[in-house]
Amino acid sequence: MREGLGGKMDEAADALRLEARFSKNAILELWLNAIPFGNDIEGPGVFSRARFSVAATELGDARVAALAVVPRRSGLYDPVYNAAASLVAARNNLPSVAMEMAQPL
Repeated sequence: MREGLGGKMDEAADALRLEARFSKNAILELWLNAIPFGNDIEGPGVFSRARFSVAATELGDARVAALAVVPRRSGLYDPVYNAAASLVAARNNLPSVAMEMAQPL
C-alpha cells in the first residue's frame, strides 16, 4: 500500500471500481461481514451463531446491543466470557436501547 497522494489516488480508483461493480448496500454488507469479533469470528451473523446459537435476525434488543460493542474490545466485551462488561458497555454506548435491556443476555 502506497503512502501519500499516490496512495490516496489508488484508494479512490479502487472505490470507483467497487461502486461500478456493486451497489452501496452490497459494499456495506461486505464490509460488515468482515468486522472482526475476536476468536477468528468475522461478521455479526457468524458471531451471533457462535455466541447465541441463533441467526442475527433473531436476536432481541439486549443481544443486538451486546453484539454492537464487541468489536471495540472483543476480549473484554464478549458476552459469553464477560456478560457484565458487555451489558455495561452496551448500556453506556447505546443509550437509546438501554431502557429496553432489563432482560439478561
